[in-house]
Order: sequence, then structure tokens, then C-alpha cells
Amino acid sequence: MLPTAVCFSPDGGTLGVIGSDLALAKVSLADGLVTTLVLDVDVRGATWAADDMVVFSRGGALWRVPAS
Repeated sequence: MLPTAVCFSPDGGTLGVIGSDLALAKVSLADGLVTTLVLDVDVRGATWAADDMVVFSRGGALWRVPAS
């Protein structure tokens, strides 16, 4: 996966990544475990909110998914 956009979890222990495959995934910085959260997102970016929700764009609208 080649990252096109990244964001950090509020605690800094996990990286949110939008890959060249347009999948939004989270990567544990402790052990490297990759978990796909959602497919087919826009490459405009994402942000990880304090309530453990990741906000991203898809089809011109904002979407929220739980990071856990």
C-alpha cells in the first residue's frame, strides 16, 4: 500500500492511512498491524477525532467511521 494521505490517532499510537488503492486503514505503530476500515474513499484526506471516529470524504460528502 502506497500512502496518499495520513492522520494520527489522538493518542499518537496509530496511523490512519489512505492508500493508493483508496482504502482507509489504520496501522498500529507498536506492532505494524494493518486493519482496513473502509474501501473507496477520496484521496483528499482524513482526520481522526477525539471520539475515536475517523472522518473522510467519499463522493463529495463527509463520512464518519469508528476506528475501533
